[in-house]
Amino acid sequence: MKRFGATAAAAALLVLTACSSDSKSGAAGSSADPAGPSASPGSELAKGPPLPSKGPGGSGCAPSGDAATLPDGWWAGQVTNASGLSIDFDLECVFVGAGANSAAAQDGRPTPVHNDFYVRNQNPKTFHETFSSRTGPASCVADAATPFACTVGDILNVYGNPNGAAKVKGQTVFAFPQLWLHVSGGVPDYAYMQFTR
Repeated sequence: MKRFGATAAAAALLVLTACSSDSKSGAAGSSADPAGPSASPGSELAKGPPLPSKGPGGSGCAPSGDAATLPDGWWAGQVTNASGLSIDFDLECVFVGAGANSAAAQDGRPTPVHNDFYVRNQNPKTFHETFSSRTGPASCVADAATPFACTVGDILNVYGNPNGAAKVKGQTVFAFPQLWLHVSGGVPDYAYMQFTR
């Protein structure tokens, strides 16, 4: 499996978001939001996935059942291949804050974890996910660590580049290891990068 690595100077969480939250939360993109997900810079999707201080971020560590594709929600993982509008996605579980230290301790890893950030990869399944368009909205991140508006195509270019980097709006964006997918209606609809050191 092809993996994209990060430089020693930085670890990053790339978040491709393509899901809606459940209707009980009332967040953008849920069934309580008839307009569907919004991708404007101030939208809920542009803010990235929910990262609670206890428990896993996004929609959890693994979808229930034997799904061939990811169900609606926020999912973290690594891109193992990118081609055209599709990616192969190795699902991971992301923890922050107290949850990061708790998860690391459960896994027998040293605590405290660096920057209160911990990734667990215990799901062997890789999901093949296809975006509907390269022009879909996304949030990229470069060395400045501040997300900026870009497109799904920009992020696919980064992961499809054998060098693991590409220029996006004049900034060098790297194919950092973690990625978030936001899935809505069974299709990834937003790409989000999140930078951590």
